[in-house]
Amino acid sequence: MGIEAIKEGLSLSATQQGLIAENIANISTPKYRRQEVDFRSALTRLMGNKLDVNRTHMSHMSFDFSPDQMQAIIKKDNVTAVNSVGNNVDIDKEMMNMATNSTYFNALSTYTSKKFNIWNSVISERVL
Repeated sequence: MGIEAIKEGLSLSATQQGLIAENIANISTPKYRRQEVDFRSALTRLMGNKLDVNRTHMSHMSFDFSPDQMQAIIKKDNVTAVNSVGNNVDIDKEMMNMATNSTYFNALSTYTSKKFNIWNSVISERVL
């Protein structure tokens, strides 16, 4: 996975975390509709294309990736049933989404850290 794809994944995750916080903050707001990042659409758009990396040999796979292909698509949930105040924020669902998003963000962060450690070892000519 290229560094640009990781960066965009982290950005999408940060946007999702903000939306979850906004949803929780508006749990009592009448007629508020919860929002979320549509990861599936963003990833489908990305995977419909290839990731962009430098090929150093003709037999290497080619990838095409443009960061704007991963732009956040924010969707408003107009389908979920509303509660007594007329909004559709479910605290249990938001907490589950927060935990899932946190796991995703942490996985990408760990992957990035390990990738940088490998690059640092290569640059400093140390053996892992």
